[in-house]
Amino acid sequence: MSSTLTPDTFRQLMRDGATAHGAIQALQTLRGDTEALMRQVDATLRAATLAFVSPSSGAVPGSGDPSPGEVANAQAQFTRRLADFHTALYETGRRMLEDDATLEGGIALLDALHKIAPDFRDAADWLAYGRSLRDADAHLTLGEYDQVRSTLKALGAVFRTQAPTQHRLRQSYVAPVLAAAQAGDSAKAVEYANAGLAQLHQDAELLRRKRDVIVQHVPGEMVRIPAGEFLYGENKRKLTLPEFYIGKLPVTTAQFLLFVRDTGFKGDSHWGEQNKAWLQSHLNYPAVNVSWDDAQAFCKWASAACGREVRLPTEQEWEKAARGTDGRTYPWGEAAPNARLANFGRSDDLSNLMACGSWPENKSPYGCLDMAGNVWEWTQDVWDSKGGARVVRGGAFFSDANGLRCAYRSNLVTAGRINGIGFRVVASPI
Repeated sequence: MSSTLTPDTFRQLMRDGATAHGAIQALQTLRGDTEALMRQVDATLRAATLAFVSPSSGAVPGSGDPSPGEVANAQAQFTRRLADFHTALYETGRRMLEDDATLEGGIALLDALHKIAPDFRDAADWLAYGRSLRDADAHLTLGEYDQVRSTLKALGAVFRTQAPTQHRLRQSYVAPVLAAAQAGDSAKAVEYANAGLAQLHQDAELLRRKRDVIVQHVPGEMVRIPAGEFLYGENKRKLTLPEFYIGKLPVTTAQFLLFVRDTGFKGDSHWGEQNKAWLQSHLNYPAVNVSWDDAQAFCKWASAACGREVRLPTEQEWEKAARGTDGRTYPWGEAAPNARLANFGRSDDLSNLMACGSWPENKSPYGCLDMAGNVWEWTQDVWDSKGGARVVRGGAFFSDANGLRCAYRSNLVTAGRINGIGFRVVASPI
């Protein structure tokens, strides 16, 4: 990527008062650099595919072919740079909304980000907020505009700390003001604006307390996995991963209930009111009966609520966290599983699920717990080219000992919800 148009220099350009035109030019240059890097990664992947074909074909990788570690490094480098690029667009776009002179530029940047990464943090809400400011310009007279804009600005301040509730806030306060203004009833628009401000101050404190609870418990205690090589898969191939942070435990029922209550999530009956008593008595148990799509929704919500990226691990990340660097068979080493080490070999009845952390010896070299048995854990990766299933790792309380091996892979359709499926998350550092 260009040494003169990194995300940091891009942010500095915006701080120096660049216009929307300058911002878009910088965006185009960064996008060109990103696309060039993507082409480089694609070429590396194609070469790797040719080099590491099935042994039955008789092909032998040449000395100039990229190693799996080189391919993984290229992918990781691209992912990090793309994430930096998205972050630069997001932070700069938000900052530009604060100034009338750069409002249009901020909308343009957030709109571009929304098109290339529609689920990035709460960018869609900020884009709607920017458009609300612009709509106020278009529909109100100057005197009335100042009063209405004060409401929108106050909303913006709340948006910065109350990410999970942005959509509801916008619907409650901004939408009525703009609707009245667009209907030509400026007096009513100002009335709604003033009423909104009064109610906003009451709601803001409640929302802040609510967010504090979420941030205190989500994503939970994280374990640092240092950058470097490790032995991966059944064949113990050497791969290299950058540093990342992963949950010490799977996401718990208590954590998932915060998501359920904050978003109105409707899963299957396991998460319904009729099962409230069971849920309340199993708060420290893994969240189960969650599909891959449910886990993704949780991660999106947690990212917005906590102001940091929260996502499912790749299966390479999951295996390194479970296995360490020495290629061991189980998280604790080579000893065969038994009842003291893990929860496995039972029937698939939910009564056989156990609380998180019930097996202190079921610990990976990095300190992650419960990575063998109790619940299968979702990963990001697709199972095959059909794309209808995702890889799950770790085994469950109804698995046999073989399913508890760190290298063992299985799969489940993305909509699958069963008693023995849960997940843990990877999160960016604070």
